[in-house]
Amino acid sequence: MGGIDKIFAPLGEMPILLHSLIRFQEHPNIDHISLVLSSDSVDRGSELVRENNLHKVCSVTTGGPRRQDSVRIGLSKLSACSLILVHDVARPLIETDLISRGLGAVLVTGVAAPVLPISDTVTSVDSDGNFKNGIVDRKMFRLVQTPQVFKRGILERAHNEILQTVTDDATMSQLIGIKTESFEGSRLNFKITVPEDLIIARALLPFTT
Repeated sequence: MGGIDKIFAPLGEMPILLHSLIRFQEHPNIDHISLVLSSDSVDRGSELVRENNLHKVCSVTTGGPRRQDSVRIGLSKLSACSLILVHDVARPLIETDLISRGLGAVLVTGVAAPVLPISDTVTSVDSDGNFKNGIVDRKMFRLVQTPQVFKRGILERAHNEILQTVTDDATMSQLIGIKTESFEGSRLNFKITVPEDLIIARALLPFTT
């Protein structure tokens, strides 16, 4: 992102971080929010919470060295919650319906994650970037988003038992033998990673609900 802290980059009239916080704050089935940030961002994040009267935010705390360490820290601040949603604040265009779909899907197996079909051709390459092994059947693959939703006991068990580094919490749950129920994701709910993503998010912002 060109050296800027993307979660505070402006998106419309608010920083990226605030979009996700407000969407969860306004959802009727969300009771508490635990915000986990880098040590350099905690003060600024706390100020945003105070300025915008986000009363559901019960904790603003510093994360750990890995993503899963940060999730574990955030989870420890939500003692009253039986269902946990884990969301990347770099996905600011999350829609209310997406949160609701996740809260319904988690009741099937105790773990649920939003997914999208892949529309592009998928292939594998070698270390030199050359195509190998032909074309992958994209019908068998999905793009995984957040928020991922968990029954609390499953998420705690996964974090206690899985010590190796993983890219998301649904993967941890699968490693302890819990199936993940998929539910429909959203094309708007993409992750801002490079500056071009922010341009797209600004164009799409009027279409989110």
